[in-house]
Amino acid sequence: MVKLTFLGTGNAFGIGGRRQSSYLIEGSRTLLLDCGPSTIPALRGKNKSFLDIDAILLSHLHPDHYLGIPQLVIENYYVLKRKKPVPVYCPIGTKEKINEVASVLYTPEVADHVNQILIFHEFGTDEKRDIPGGSVTTIKADHSDCARMQLIQMDDKRIGYTGDSAFLAESLNKLLRGDIVITEASSSGYSIPHHTTLEELLTIENPDDVPVYLTHVGQTIIDKADEIFPPLYLSYDDLEIDLQ
Repeated sequence: MVKLTFLGTGNAFGIGGRRQSSYLIEGSRTLLLDCGPSTIPALRGKNKSFLDIDAILLSHLHPDHYLGIPQLVIENYYVLKRKKPVPVYCPIGTKEKINEVASVLYTPEVADHVNQILIFHEFGTDEKRDIPGGSVTTIKADHSDCARMQLIQMDDKRIGYTGDSAFLAESLNKLLRGDIVITEASSSGYSIPHHTTLEELLTIENPDDVPVYLTHVGQTIIDKADEIFPPLYLSYDDLEIDLQ
């Protein structure tokens, strides 16, 4: 069995009091998928911490998806004292970005801890890499800062994740080959550049009724909660799903 926990389902601004993007995938190994700035308290709320993470996967380099990583580093430096490095599977440029942020925010000693406790594996789209417990395949997205969708294999389950992207039917169809899809749904009734609307998601062909969970939501999506029906589902913080 693979357990999926939605740690943060809000957009960059935490509309509705939701945390920023972060998800926990627990099977034979434990993966952290995206790491927004509210990730540490979300993990603590599940009696988890950086000590439990076997690998981190990042969708792209916007702060609401990665800014929790420098926080994990400083918590480990002062509190947790983990010794074994954690692999980070991420877009090209991530190592430079994380080091730059840490050098601005922290003392040199803490900033140096980034490369002592994290091992960066950077790659682009249309690539497949082995990860602890399975693999990750990156798929084309339409968003800035090296964004890519991901099809994550953990044990015998596959989880599709868009991160942030404009609606791309071809890419979503690849994600629908998995057991569950997590997709951004930023708005309804109007379009935000390089993001997806509820109306666009209603057009996808999903003959196998693969569950599609809407996340990274704004207020217009929250307001439509009563109009979202299976196989689309409105996610929420702390939602837990057992993939059997």
